[in-house]
Amino acid sequence: MPFKKFLRLYKNIISMSVWSLCAVGGILFGVFPLAQKSVTVWRNVQALTKEVNVLKNKSDMLALLDEDTLRRHVLTLASAVPPDKSLPSILTAVDTVSGGSGLAIGDVSLIKPGSLATESAKKLSQDEAKIGASLLPFSVSGRGSFDQIRSFLSAITTVRRMFRVRSMNISFRDTLPSVRADLDAYYYPYPSAVGTTQSIVNLTPEEEQTIALVGKIPLASATSVSAMSASMPSGKDDPFSP
Repeated sequence: MPFKKFLRLYKNIISMSVWSLCAVGGILFGVFPLAQKSVTVWRNVQALTKEVNVLKNKSDMLALLDEDTLRRHVLTLASAVPPDKSLPSILTAVDTVSGGSGLAIGDVSLIKPGSLATESAKKLSQDEAKIGASLLPFSVSGRGSFDQIRSFLSAITTVRRMFRVRSMNISFRDTLPSVRADLDAYYYPYPSAVGTTQSIVNLTPEEEQTIALVGKIPLASATSVSAMSASMPSGKDDPFSP
């Protein structure tokens, strides 16, 4: 038969072709996936080795640090810029500073509705991103002499609950001027997670100096604010009078 004759004539070629196809199939479906898996395993081993080295370095660094000192640093910085919006600390600071300066506070109000809502993934505004901290805007209104207004605005920005005055408006009512000031309270949420590949470095001398300077800023206590107000130079109640 022609087919049997064809097999006899091309037996060796057919065998070589079959073996070649099997070899190619083995390479395509066996060697290549195995090689790809080996490369993946090798990359994972490299990544894990790097992570282990970073964790070891972290462990060595943490062993050299003093826990009490770190806790003291955190508490010092948190007293100036708390990890949350901390409305009670704002009210305490305003009340204490106003008491020390003699300014009669009329009201304290938040500027943004819903500012007290929990915002774990809050996107920083352009101003906040520039500063590197979150801001809680609020306003304060009160009545008093110009000395009292000046003392309040000076003291509210020099206590260890950090604020900034964005704007103010002074108007006249009866014999005493009234002031309305728009302020921002700083806060900086603690990180919810620490990256495993991020190494730990010790504080630089500049950073330690910054913490020391923050620690020297007086807390919003009646004694410290009264002392600051007393040390401020006095002036006229009406700067426009002759």
